[in-house]
Amino acid sequence: MQSLEAASKTLNGSPLRISPRPSCNLLSSTAAKAAKQTRSSFMETENIVFVRPVVKAISGRKKLAPEDLVEMYGAIPPKELASLGSKKVIDPDRVKFFLNARAAAERICSKSGVSLSDFYGIPKHKLRDVLDQLRNIKEEVERQRDILVAELDEAVEGWVDKNPDAYSDVIRSGAPTKEYIQKRIRMDVYTFTAAAVDTDGQVNQFDVEMGRLDEQLLNEVADRASMAFKGSFQNGRQPSRRALSPLIEIAEKIESLAFLRDGFDELAHYITEKTIRLKSGGQRMSDEQVSDLASLYLVLSSPMKTAELAKSLDAGQQPMPFTQPSQPANQGDAIMSLEDALS
Repeated sequence: MQSLEAASKTLNGSPLRISPRPSCNLLSSTAAKAAKQTRSSFMETENIVFVRPVVKAISGRKKLAPEDLVEMYGAIPPKELASLGSKKVIDPDRVKFFLNARAAAERICSKSGVSLSDFYGIPKHKLRDVLDQLRNIKEEVERQRDILVAELDEAVEGWVDKNPDAYSDVIRSGAPTKEYIQKRIRMDVYTFTAAAVDTDGQVNQFDVEMGRLDEQLLNEVADRASMAFKGSFQNGRQPSRRALSPLIEIAEKIESLAFLRDGFDELAHYITEKTIRLKSGGQRMSDEQVSDLASLYLVLSSPMKTAELAKSLDAGQQPMPFTQPSQPANQGDAIMSLEDALS
């Protein structure tokens, strides 16, 4: 499978000048790093709140005991042959919600903020909305937990019915109690502000990571854009205007965190204006719109190119057009090239 770079080189037969995606840690010059350090103290105390949603769930599994194997197979295999694994004691569909709730909570934080270790840095002006959405998930987690507790016997016996005979006693012996589920399943949301302390010349990793939040944002934007690009153009299909939704999401995220780097605010508005243009027209996007959409996603898929675009916008420079005006877009060629690159 070729890279996004290969796709960009062949789109419409004209180069998009996309470089291979480098680590964003190389983006800052010495002067820029010094400016970021000066700005970071203000950023830490005035703009960022840390949030960590924690959903504690049950897997519906329990470690197999030696007697379980005797029950099922009549003997315990030697340790050289097999080690004890786990057994499902509740229908996985009955506990799937709690695992999905964990992922949903992380998506909410990621959409508005930027990740830092196990936490998310959320802009203060977005905090209330994020907490409101997390509270809704928390309330639903507690409601579903109470339902599971009330229907636990039914859930266990339903799983026994699907796995009868020798497995029945093995399932029942490992089933969790109502008290355990009531205590175990919950959702907590940790919210706090933080600032680095003087480490007397020693490296303070927290301060280092805070100084890299703009680079982390560029990397997260690149991941989202790359995923959207592949999802929209894979298998040579004509992208619909639903492919614009990730652009709106990316623009809102960059705008919320625009204080992290000069040019981010201009970048967010640039993406928004491009999206508005791509929304215009008939029911289907034109060939030129399809080409511009692919080109924009390819640029955003490179942290370095996105940083360069933000820098030029901050300097008031007009970015080069994604497509060459002298070469009209040819959707068929573009789609075929992209399909080849993604296959």
